[in-house]
Amino acid sequence: CEYGMCSSDVLTIILFEKLELKKLEAKLNNLREDWNARVEELRTNKTVVLAEKALLEESLASTLAEEQQAAEHALTQARLCFDAEMSALSDEKNQLHQECLEQKQRHEERESSLRDTSLQLSSEIDKLCSDHVTTLHSHASKIEALKYALEQDSIRRLELETHFERVDRNNTAMRLEEEKLRRVAMKEEEASQLLHRGARGLQKLWRGKVAREHFDKLKNKSKKKKKGKGKGAKDKSSKSKAKKSKK
Repeated sequence: CEYGMCSSDVLTIILFEKLELKKLEAKLNNLREDWNARVEELRTNKTVVLAEKALLEESLASTLAEEQQAAEHALTQARLCFDAEMSALSDEKNQLHQECLEQKQRHEERESSLRDTSLQLSSEIDKLCSDHVTTLHSHASKIEALKYALEQDSIRRLELETHFERVDRNNTAMRLEEEKLRRVAMKEEEASQLLHRGARGLQKLWRGKVAREHFDKLKNKSKKKKKGKGKGAKDKSSKSKAKKSKK
């Protein structure tokens, strides 16, 4: 062991870091799945709310336009009819009055009948006035109904604004979740760097061990060669001595 740490300890540390990394990856995957589900739900709710809002605004605009157009048309027709009838009655009254003035002396017998006719015309005018007042009252009631509908639409608009505020809060929560995911990613990156440094340290230890073993082998080979050379020299010297003694 070198640097106060054995290879088994290094392997244990690496295995522990791998387990921690797997846990972090599983937690990150769970967070991503939850976040994707929440985002999809919020997008669906937002689409539904926007569609409902568009339909409500379109129906409200069309209803108000139709009611307003109908009311204006009815008022215009009533005014035209009333003005025409008043003009006709006024013309008729003027004509009768002129005839009365012209024929006063000649038609004293018909004065009573003309008075009756005048009273009848006055009653008809009163009836027309009352009918006109009734029509005005009916239009006023329609206007009140439209006001009530507008108030209801205002209430609905406030509800929609409240809903959109909730949507904004949900968006804020989504941003917080994204910040959490970013922090988890940073932790994952730190874990990867730590694992990389551990792998590099393990490679250094392994290379040092292999280099020492190779050096020991070379050293042993050199020792063996030196021993072989020493034995050969001794054998040669002994043979030369033997030859000299024979001579």
